[in-house]
Amino acid sequence: MRGDVFVDLTPADCLGATYFRLPDIAYWNPPPDFRQYTRYILGSPLRRALFTPFSVALARLLDRMNKIPLHLVNSNYSEAVIREYYDGRLHAKMNVLYPPVDIQAWASRSIPNERKGVISVARFSPWKRHGMQLQIVGNDLSLTMVGGARAPIEIQTVQTLKLMKPDNVRLFVNLPIQNLQRLLWTSKVFLHTADTEPFGLSIVEAMAAGCVPVIRRCGGADEVVPVRELTFTNASEAQGIVRRALIGDFDHYLPQLQEHIRKFDESVFSNKFLAAVNQAGHWHMQAETGESREDVR
Repeated sequence: MRGDVFVDLTPADCLGATYFRLPDIAYWNPPPDFRQYTRYILGSPLRRALFTPFSVALARLLDRMNKIPLHLVNSNYSEAVIREYYDGRLHAKMNVLYPPVDIQAWASRSIPNERKGVISVARFSPWKRHGMQLQIVGNDLSLTMVGGARAPIEIQTVQTLKLMKPDNVRLFVNLPIQNLQRLLWTSKVFLHTADTEPFGLSIVEAMAAGCVPVIRRCGGADEVVPVRELTFTNASEAQGIVRRALIGDFDHYLPQLQEHIRKFDESVFSNKFLAAVNQAGHWHMQAETGESREDVR
């Protein structure tokens, strides 16, 4: 029996790699612009016509993708986006396997009544909508923005925010993880405004750290934060939710959220992933015992 299992972690970005070797497991993590790109291509007869040569090659590739033994995806939302992107031509069954979070490492180290202010943690990319955060907190609520900025567009976003932000907003760029943890352990509310977050690792980490999440209702947020009262659709709606969260109106949800995020723990991921690997091993066994695997190559 073969001892290796090939896991493709980026089939959404570089499907061409499957021409060199078909993965045993594909773990899908679609970029946030997947759905917008699909609607752009399919929204015009001219664009659909121009897309035709590529779509022929894509159809051949999808035929191979449909034969991969096991597909994993990082959220139910991502699965819907992927299927829309491929216009119903990816028929393979997908199993949701949420990304792993070290819940214990982020667990709160502070006293709840010492918490104050709002914090956000997100790369300084345009689709994270940091400008919306400035609208939500206005000129009176304390906001700490933490994020990475290495790509040119991210650095540009930081420069723009420095010019826009009022005095009640602090910016921390490329902060060491230990410093980030301390900020989360002393913050009351975690604010997330991204357009279409496929999963939201920072949301789970913030909840593990004891923050009350206030999350934009789009992307995979509903799976990460199951309390609808803590989600919003626009800045004006979020303003009221954030202010209520700061005075403790939603603290009674914290035990429920702590229980909920257990499903995202590293141990859960490991057990489910190992089960998937064992399943992939079954196909390897068939190949070694003489049963043809040409149908999945």
